[in-house]
Amino acid sequence: LKLGTWQGVYFCEFDGPRNRKVYIKVMDTGK
Repeated sequence: LKLGTWQGVYFCEFDGPRNRKVYIKVMDTGK
């Protein structure tokens, strides 16, 4: 995503710990 790592973490906290898995998946593709 073009939002960035910080934005992803924020989205995770807003959605909850369940969305944390999605955030990790996005980071994998970013690398």
